[in-house]
Amino acid sequence: MTCPFCSSAEVERVAQWGGQIITAQWRCQACNSYFEAVRDDFNDEPSDRGDARQPGDRRRDLPPARRY
Repeated sequence: MTCPFCSSAEVERVAQWGGQIITAQWRCQACNSYFEAVRDDFNDEPSDRGDARQPGDRRRDLPPARRY
């Protein structure tokens, strides 16, 4: 990970969570800027369960449609 402002590799994670659930807060030790980046434990690979649901997909949580 490098700083998006000065490209320095001297960064430290200051908070596990950022403004969004998938981000973490970081601080550059070279320019003292704070920034957010996507956390390492979030990736684009599908799960091993074979579940095609995406985060926020509630289709399976809805009751079945009624036929009249």
